Amino acid sequence: MNKLIRKLIDERKVVLFLAIIIAFLGAYAYYVLPRQESPDVAAPFAMIITPYPGASAKDVNDLITKKIEDELYDLDGYDYAESTSKEGLSIIVVAFETGTDADKAMQDVRNAVADARSELPSGALDSIIDTDLTETAGIIISLSGDNYTYEQLAFFGEQFKDRLSDIDGISKFDIIGDLDKEVKVDVDIAKLNQLGLSLGDLYSILQAQNIEIPSGDIETENGKIKVKTPGIYTSLNDIRNSIIAVSPETGVVTRLSDVADVYMGLKEGVEKYKQNGKNAVLLTGYFKESKNIVIIGKEVRKALDEVKATLPKDLIVEEVIYQPDDVSKSVNDFVVNLIEGIIFVIIVVFLGMGWRNAIVVSTAVPLSILITFGVMYLMSIYIHQISLTALIVALGILVDNAIVVSDTVQVKIDNGEEKLNAAFKGTSMSAIPIFSATLTTVAAFSPLLGIPGVAGKFLGAIPRVLIISIIASYIVAMFIIPAMAAVFFKKNKKKSDKEGIVRVFFKKALNIGLKRKLVTTISVFIVFVIVIKVVIPMLPSEFFPFSDKNIFYIDMETEVSGDIDATERLTDEVVKLLSNEPEITSYTVAVGNGVPKFYITVPPAIPSQDYAQMVCKFDLGDKKSRRFENNEEFAEHIQRLLDENISGGKCTVNLLKMAIPGAKVVVRVSGKNIDRLMEVGLQMYEMI
Repeated sequence: MNKLIRKLIDERKVVLFLAIIIAFLGAYAYYVLPRQESPDVAAPFAMIITPYPGASAKDVNDLITKKIEDELYDLDGYDYAESTSKEGLSIIVVAFETGTDADKAMQDVRNAVADARSELPSGALDSIIDTDLTETAGIIISLSGDNYTYEQLAFFGEQFKDRLSDIDGISKFDIIGDLDKEVKVDVDIAKLNQLGLSLGDLYSILQAQNIEIPSGDIETENGKIKVKTPGIYTSLNDIRNSIIAVSPETGVVTRLSDVADVYMGLKEGVEKYKQNGKNAVLLTGYFKESKNIVIIGKEVRKALDEVKATLPKDLIVEEVIYQPDDVSKSVNDFVVNLIEGIIFVIIVVFLGMGWRNAIVVSTAVPLSILITFGVMYLMSIYIHQISLTALIVALGILVDNAIVVSDTVQVKIDNGEEKLNAAFKGTSMSAIPIFSATLTTVAAFSPLLGIPGVAGKFLGAIPRVLIISIIASYIVAMFIIPAMAAVFFKKNKKKSDKEGIVRVFFKKALNIGLKRKLVTTISVFIVFVIVIKVVIPMLPSEFFPFSDKNIFYIDMETEVSGDIDATERLTDEVVKLLSNEPEITSYTVAVGNGVPKFYITVPPAIPSQDYAQMVCKFDLGDKKSRRFENNEEFAEHIQRLLDENISGGKCTVNLLKMAIPGAKVVVRVSGKNIDRLMEVGLQMYEMI
């Protein structure tokens, strides 16, 4: 170590040049490092939707839901499954434990559903498996207007999609809310009865005529040509002309058009979206992993402006979610905190050591942080709230080693040592204490690396970034600060023998403590016990705090099961109520489903005709004129309003949390008798 320190001091100009190179590389790493709001702690989820036309809710539960759940139960990493059995439809959301291999878990789900298929009734349609429930949209843009249909809005959305999908760093853009069309068959039941047919018979006839049947192969010299008997409908006329009956007496053929009206219409029960009370479609964008979304966000906004310029002026284009802005704000806040920290360090060091020493010592902070960014890039540690928090925590630690080295070197210079020898001897004297102090600090944060589960994944960047930055500060203090000291330090002028106020106060306090050693020790122990037993239990505790984003969402469930029109009326009632709240600046409503997943901790929504979700953006105003002190108080106010004024369903207000929200205590009551379960659940609710 001594030989290395001596060599670096002798080659101090080279060392300073390398320090500048390292700083530039660190700055580049900071520029290109991927950015996100929070660590991705979402556990794997999958949704399985299985239609069973014509079946009752009980039959769906017994014949579909339970069969699939039995297959899912034994999967590796299985945590729990939540299911909804409705008339003609089974919906199962299966959750896996945090840390489970997502790709393997999703393949296991597909295999389990395939295994359950043989046990399902013949009338059940193929299951739809959605494995993208944890994918979070980085951009949600609403297209709305007073004079536009959903079809027209979707047409405009296609123009945005074509332009935005070409941007490097964007994985995909989806258009959500384009109402699907379907063929509708309005049957005259009286005419159908005359033919001796039921609706079930008609359904079977149409289904049989809409199947493509393989008919074999024709062998040729060049190979085989597959032959199929066409049976799939290609037009409305094909459906209208379907033969449904032939009279055995007269041979008269009855076609579907003779007993029913066949036409193309909007699909019933499909989810709808609204923006500030107007019909809307949502353009949802997803970023590629390992990309700086702040840079990509600037390109997206530029492209948005280009497309908007070509569209009608009365088309309203609004950013519902724009993650690059949120990430940019978090990073900018960190940079401000970093600059403030460096300024405070310079002031404190200047008061104790002089301006030359203050400047040299203060370079340890940005240089250590830039080295940390370089290592973060190599270790694929992203820039987000947690990693930035670790760097802010480290600010006060990063300068300690440099202060010790520089102070020791300055003392040697003041005692008459030549600058190069003073830099060498001062650094050598400090080497062992600084190394020991660095090891103890690293050891103090190392246990955080072993935190299990969601907490460990969420907080994992804190110990890693802290340890990296502490080691970086050690390298800077031992190898770069001595070279800078050898260049810039000078012998201080002799100061007055009169001691300062701080030194006098410290000497007196130290003398008192040393004279009354037992009293001092006991006093410290008593204070420690009081803090542990009294003060800490009084502090409010919540492991995952709320996010500071000015957004909340409302989950709504109507009391009328299976009626999407009733659900839409409930959302209109909520919108009318909340429109009187001046703090709410905009709202996006999804009827029959949730808004596309817009935050990593928002649980996946289950599509249902009696479910809706509303995302509200708000602004509490400045501190002098605001009605509410914080977001939590405002959310509680909204919840009270809904509880007191909405009677047609249940509305739950949710603020965004740093990790997946959930009750602190969950009690699950299970059994075969649903009425008894409701009774027991109500009793437990009243007792609690």
